[in-house]
Parts: sequence; structure tokens; C-alpha cells
Amino acid sequence: MKYSLNPELIFGIITLEKMNRGSFINRLLEVCGVYLTPSLIIKKNISIGLGQVKLSTAKEVLDDLDDKRILKLLIHSLKCIEIVAMLLHKYSFELNSKNQMTDSHIKKISNLYITGSSDPKLNFQIKTHFLLLKWSIDNKLFNESLFKFR
Repeated sequence: MKYSLNPELIFGIITLEKMNRGSFINRLLEVCGVYLTPSLIIKKNISIGLGQVKLSTAKEVLDDLDDKRILKLLIHSLKCIEIVAMLLHKYSFELNSKNQMTDSHIKKISNLYITGSSDPKLNFQIKTHFLLLKWSIDNKLFNESLFKFR
């Protein structure tokens, strides 16, 4: 795998963020915003795309691209998944814990993805995100989904 990540982790994060993203209307608003009012999205640092990634977060791994180009990548589903993988790879490297799926690692990754900090601050949103991500990984939902569609 390109980023040496457990696919269950990427699948879990994308699935959770897709649930938070909402409907087709939200997607349409994101696309319109990127093309019609990119300066507003840049100024407000809004989470967009399949992975609900903020521009400031995407710049952690795409610092060589301009803001408008990054926004266009974020609304492209496959590119957004790759950006999520790049971020998760970076976070795993920072935590010195490649492919570990311990509760502690999942909690730190979840916290880093949501807040940008590895120090677990267990508020309701982070705890829920962690528990759902852990459930997805423990139940191997990526593998289950993959084999259903083969």
C-alpha cells in the first residue's frame, strides 16, 4: 500500500466523515463554494469533501500547492481519500505507531484528525468518533464491504 496504512483505518475515517457530511445538497454547496466563492471557503477554513478536511489541515501535506488548487482536490472524492491517507500516514509517523490498531493509537489518530492535537480531549464528539472508528476497525467493515462487492 502506498502509505503503509491499515485500510480499515482509512475506510473508518472516510465512512464517519461521509456520515457527518450530509446530503447531496451539502456536496453541491461545497462544489459551488469552491468554484464560485473560494475566498469565503479559504477565509472560513470550512471542512469540505468526502473526508471533511479543512484547507489548513490539507496544507499540512500539500504545502507546495496554492489554496484554490487544494480546494479543488478536496472536492474530488478520490483525491480527497488520498489526502486523508496522507494525513493519517503523517499522524501515524508523528505517533511513531505505523499500523498499530490499539485503543490508544485509534484514540490519538481520531483526536489528531478532528482537532490536530494528539492529546486526547474526550469531549462527546471525539469520544463518539473514537468509539465508532474503533467499532469499524474491530469489525473489519472495510473487508466486509470489499468482499460483498467482489
